[in-house]
Amino acid sequence: MARYSIPPTKTNLIRMQRDHTFAKEGHNLLEQKREILVNELMAIMERAKQVQAQTDDAFRKAYDALIKAVVKMGRKRVASAADAVNIKTSLRIAERRIMGVAIPVIEAAFDDNPPYYSPGDTSFWLDEAIKNFRD
Repeated sequence: MARYSIPPTKTNLIRMQRDHTFAKEGHNLLEQKREILVNELMAIMERAKQVQAQTDDAFRKAYDALIKAVVKMGRKRVASAADAVNIKTSLRIAERRIMGVAIPVIEAAFDDNPPYYSPGDTSFWLDEAIKNFRD
């Protein structure tokens, strides 16, 4: 049983062969586009894993330093010094297009003006904690 109701003429055969060739070329182009997108997304995922590992390491160091600062200075003095820290953060979310697909790009900017407090009555660990949290 015929799939199409097209008369079996040589002209129709040539036209169907041309359409088939065009469809195969389109399919190949879509395959190439898919490969490029997968490679780009894999590179983005690898970068995200690296950033996540760096972030986890920075947080671990920051919390370790904060715990040492609390032990050295006391919770109230650390809280008082923390109130003096004024770091402003701004996030910018944009998009980057790869082969017509929008990929979000996030940029962070920090504005701080150290010193935040008098260094005479604080611990080194407090400075280290602030530096690691900022990082």
